[in-house]
Amino acid sequence: MTDTNLPATTVTRTSKTEAEISGELGIELLAPYRAELLREFAATFEADGFRRGRVPENIIVAKIGDMALLEKTAERAFRALTPRFLKAAALETVGRPEIIITKLAPGNPVVFKMRVFLAPEVTLPDYKAIAKEVFLPKEDIQVDDEELERVITDIRKSRARKAAEGEAGGEKELPLPALDDEFVRTLGDFADVADFKKKLRENILQEKAYRAGEKRRIAVMEKIIAAAEITLPEILIDAELERLVGGLKQDLERMGIRPDEYFKKAGKTEEAIRKEWRPEAERRAKIQIALNEISKKENLVPAPEDIEAEVSHILEHHKDADLESLRAYVQTVLANEQIFKFLENQK
Repeated sequence: MTDTNLPATTVTRTSKTEAEISGELGIELLAPYRAELLREFAATFEADGFRRGRVPENIIVAKIGDMALLEKTAERAFRALTPRFLKAAALETVGRPEIIITKLAPGNPVVFKMRVFLAPEVTLPDYKAIAKEVFLPKEDIQVDDEELERVITDIRKSRARKAAEGEAGGEKELPLPALDDEFVRTLGDFADVADFKKKLRENILQEKAYRAGEKRRIAVMEKIIAAAEITLPEILIDAELERLVGGLKQDLERMGIRPDEYFKKAGKTEEAIRKEWRPEAERRAKIQIALNEISKKENLVPAPEDIEAEVSHILEHHKDADLESLRAYVQTVLANEQIFKFLENQK
C-alpha cells in the first residue's frame, strides 16, 4: 500500500550494497514536529512577566533561534519518518541509514539524501552436503596415560607454587605434593586417587571433544562461505570490527591495562589494528550471514521461552546490561547453536 502522506522521493541504487533515497520535507510536513517541540519547550520555559507554560511562542522561538529549532525539528521528523521512507522505497536494509541534509534554511523545505545499506544478497551452496562431508567422519578422541600424567604433574606444580607464595629464595625447583588420597581430596569431590584420575580423564576427554567439535564447525562454515555468493555491506564489516576491537579493549581493561598503553607498547595504533583485523571481521560477518540464511531456509528459530530464560540468567550476573542488545545477542547465540546441531545431524 502506498503511503500517501509521504512526499515523493527518488531511489537510486548506488552499488550492490547501497542505495540512496533523496527528497525533501515540506514546511507542512514539518509543522506537527515543530509544534510538538514547542509544546515541550513551553512546559518548562521561563521568561520575565510570564508564568511557566504561558510564555508566547514568538518569545520561545526568539530564545531558541530559528535555525536551532529547525535543526531539532528536522531531527525529530527524520526519526519518525525514516522507517516509512524505507518501506515506501521497498528496500530491505541493515543498520541505520546515514542522513545527509543538503539544504536547511528557515521557511524552506528540508532537502536531504539518505544513504541506506542493503541487506546482503546470499546464494548458498549445498550446505547439507558440505556438512555431511565435514561432520560424518568420526574422530577417535582419546586420553592416553602419558597425557593424563602430564596434566596431573601440572596440577601438582601449580599447588606447589601456591604453597610457596611469599617465601623468600627466588626461583627454585619446588618439591611436588605427594599424589595420594589426602592430596586429591583438597582438589575437589574425589574419593581417592583412582577416582580423581578417572574423573580427570573424563574432563580432559570432554574438553578435547569440545575443541574438536568447534574446529569442525569452523571448517564447515569456511567451506560454505568459500562456495557462497554474498554481497557484504560495509556497515556489517564495520560492526564486526567494532566487536573485535571492543572485545580486545574489555579484555585489556579487565587485566588493568589501558588500551592506549597497550597499543603504544605493541608499536601499533588502533587504526592499524583495525586495518589488520578487517579481513577477519569480513570473514566473521560472512559466516553470520550464511548462518542467518540457513536459519531462514530451514526455519530454525529458538523458542521465545528459551531466549527469555537465558536473558534472565545473564541479567542475574550483569544487571546493567542493555536489555534490547542482550536479547538480540542471546537470540543469535541460541539460533547459531540450533543451526550447527542441524548441520551436525546431516546423514
